[in-house]
Amino acid sequence: MPQQLAKGPGFALYSIMDFIVDNYVPVIDGLQERFEELESAILEYRPSRHTIEGLYESAIQSSIFVTCVLLLILMSIQKRY
Repeated sequence: MPQQLAKGPGFALYSIMDFIVDNYVPVIDGLQERFEELESAILEYRPSRHTIEGLYESAIQSSIFVTCVLLLILMSIQKRY
């Protein structure tokens, strides 16, 4: 590990981002599965209030997720400078 860190701050940032992405794959998969379920419910039937609320909540969760990942990346970049 120290040999890899000797490659510089760019490599350290890459390693951090790679770790974040690798560990959020299950989260992304779960969100994708939920969106597919909601999409099927909307396209096959007249959507219920519950389905629409589920879609809205899933959209908020995915938005929060993306915002958190972007903030982590920006904080990593900021610390570099």
